Amino acid sequence: MRYTISIITILFCVISNAQAGSLSGIKGVKWKQELPPRDGPLKDKVYGRLVRPKDSNGNYLGFDRIVDQLAAKGVQAVAFRIDKPDRYVDENGKNDKVEMKNYHNELATVIPKLSAKNIDTYLWVRIWLTNNNDKKVFKRFDHFLKDHSAARNQIRGLAITEHQLTSMNTVKSRAIGIVNYFNNSKYSNYLKTRNFIMPGLDNGINFQGVNQNDNFHNDMRNKVDQFAFAVKTMKKKNSDGDPRYADYNKYMRNSSSTVAEREQWLIDNMRLNALITYQNRNSYNSVNHVIYWGDEGDAMTNVHPKAATAVHNLIYGTRTNGHFFYATIADSTMELERVQAKSILMYNTSNDSISKNNMKHGKWSGSVGTFDQFNNWSSSNPGY
Repeated sequence: MRYTISIITILFCVISNAQAGSLSGIKGVKWKQELPPRDGPLKDKVYGRLVRPKDSNGNYLGFDRIVDQLAAKGVQAVAFRIDKPDRYVDENGKNDKVEMKNYHNELATVIPKLSAKNIDTYLWVRIWLTNNNDKKVFKRFDHFLKDHSAARNQIRGLAITEHQLTSMNTVKSRAIGIVNYFNNSKYSNYLKTRNFIMPGLDNGINFQGVNQNDNFHNDMRNKVDQFAFAVKTMKKKNSDGDPRYADYNKYMRNSSSTVAEREQWLIDNMRLNALITYQNRNSYNSVNHVIYWGDEGDAMTNVHPKAATAVHNLIYGTRTNGHFFYATIADSTMELERVQAKSILMYNTSNDSISKNNMKHGKWSGSVGTFDQFNNWSSSNPGY
């Protein structure tokens, strides 16, 4: 059934010690929208509802039950995408703002339920800052915020992904600008009591030029509760001719390189070590966080386990491990436990190869969950 393919995919991992409501040590998931078939005419559109598994009678599982399962699995945060209005369609493929309202109403229903279980909510947008100013970023979020005041007040933070910016100085200035716009908006000082997340260059993996002697941390700490840079292991779009990405597949997706070789490539080309140095230089614990942000397309199904280990080693090193979390929410007795297995890889230690779990029932046993894969997998203990 199309509607039971993937409810939630992986989201956060961070450094430092975990606290309630904090970006440090958070374990989170992303709750997806229902999507039309990816090989059909509506492949770039979304339906106006959250993905939920169905029971044996074809009925959606209730939000209360899903939230209970998330809480039982130790999930600390859930992120929801806020899309642009023209992406929403009904079942007949007609663009319909009613569909967007339906989706927003579902968010407004589930956010208080998450809050009641002490699960934080984040909203995120995929918006290219190369052709969208701070006002347009605000308006994207405001499509939801303006009509749902109760849920708005329960949201823990906002995030940007895939901004396509090519200068870290620009990333920092845009981060400050977006936060200022929110704080000076009709939602006065909205982000002063909330968290804000900004990725690296291009699609989020590149931090060339981040380690500067500037006032960014000092400026940001007065504007948000907490701030984090997000590392997203997604190759730059149209990367032909950019030497930094020439060997991306070799070191991030293929099996031939060692963990040490992958680490060196990430240091030389993506400057992940410079990001950690930069974040460690400031004395404001509220804004020195580093998060791993990913989903099934740009994280575990497209990143070799050894590459995941390399990223993990560079981001965390000897510091307290953060988390890269995967959780099921449906009961195994309902034969729906595989609905969140979209970000699962099978690792063959005998020939150092990986394959994707294609959701066939019975393949659950022995599959590699993303939490274990990112947090526990190592070349010295490949079976964990």
